[in-house]
Amino acid sequence: MADDRYEDGVVRVVQWVAGMPTTVGLGLLVGRREVVTCAHVVNAALSRPLRSAEPPSEEKRVTVEFPFLGGRLTRQGRVAAWLPPPAEGLGPDVAGLTLGEDAPTGASAARFASS
Repeated sequence: MADDRYEDGVVRVVQWVAGMPTTVGLGLLVGRREVVTCAHVVNAALSRPLRSAEPPSEEKRVTVEFPFLGGRLTRQGRVAAWLPPPAEGLGPDVAGLTLGEDAPTGASAARFASS
């Protein structure tokens, strides 16, 4: 859609601390239920060591918010793809999340090139 804004595909990855969401990183919506972020961000959201290489267990869920859509629109996602952060230095550090339901109305997948 020509009027899609890049902000509509940005998600905030949060960690729950004392019942309140705290931002630990960002991600991008790349499909109706698919989000790409960093593996170390997922680790932070789940209170794991940032460089933990093992993928989170199947039952773990990561909370994402859609901050540019107004209100506090959230979804829960599970880790579907995992390239762990390196033990030190630079490395892949990528995680793919699959949301349990479609992104909220108004969200649009990020485009990496014009059509």
